[in-house]
Amino acid sequence: MYDLCRTHVIIGVQKCATTWLFEALREHPSIYSPKGKETYFFSHYYNRGFEWYHRHFIEWPEECSVGGEVATSYIYSRDACSRIQDYYPEMQLIACLRNPIERAYSQHLHEMRMGHVTGENLDFEKGLNNNPTYISQGLYYTHLAFWFEKFSKRQIMVTIYEDIACDPKTFIKDIYEFLDCNSDFESTVLMKRINPFKVSKSRLLSTIVTNLGTVLRKFGLTSLLQVLRSIGVHDRFYKVSIIHTKELPEIGEFTRERLCNIFKRENEKFSKLIKCSLGIGK
Repeated sequence: MYDLCRTHVIIGVQKCATTWLFEALREHPSIYSPKGKETYFFSHYYNRGFEWYHRHFIEWPEECSVGGEVATSYIYSRDACSRIQDYYPEMQLIACLRNPIERAYSQHLHEMRMGHVTGENLDFEKGLNNNPTYISQGLYYTHLAFWFEKFSKRQIMVTIYEDIACDPKTFIKDIYEFLDCNSDFESTVLMKRINPFKVSKSRLLSTIVTNLGTVLRKFGLTSLLQVLRSIGVHDRFYKVSIIHTKELPEIGEFTRERLCNIFKRENEKFSKLIKCSLGIGK
């Protein structure tokens, strides 16, 4: 049963293990996650009203003490932030971050996988010039400062992607505790890598699969999307259509230095806000 007072939202960031976290939370017997992972309600579909949003939680069982969604678009949207505050001022929020240089590189690999970049733009340096969001999505202080103005620090948990590799068990345990759930539960995804790098042989097939998910979410058919995933349609597509490539574009020394300079001041302000560093350095 949907309970406004027991909800949380993972607000981002893209390519910072939000899918991994979604899977770990969904396995917990006390946490309900809507099918399809993301509703994008507060950023893209707010005009559909709360009834439409609440339908995503209609299967919330009584044994689940808390529930929530993931939407990586929220952290960049001041409208989403204000709407969530208006909706429920005591909402618990989780922001997943990582070294912004590595995050930008991971986004570039994702765009390669989806067939969005080809030819000379496969080079990471050219990819940066081709897609400004590689940098803008890593301006964490700029995005989070507004959220900390709207919500208290006790309501916002900031996690660092690199901590997963060091100690995934403690990482997820801290999140379970933040959500006031049994922190002794051990998820089977703790050692699983979510979204391993793959490049599609067919740009057309990749586009079809991606757009299918977008269309289903747009019409509120996230449950159907989840069914397709559960019966292995997504996995079968990749088995027949992907190339596991070893020749990945590299982050050149000049490019890394350039990105260090871009993110340096942002990281300094972020470190003062959150009291931790993202490990940016030359």
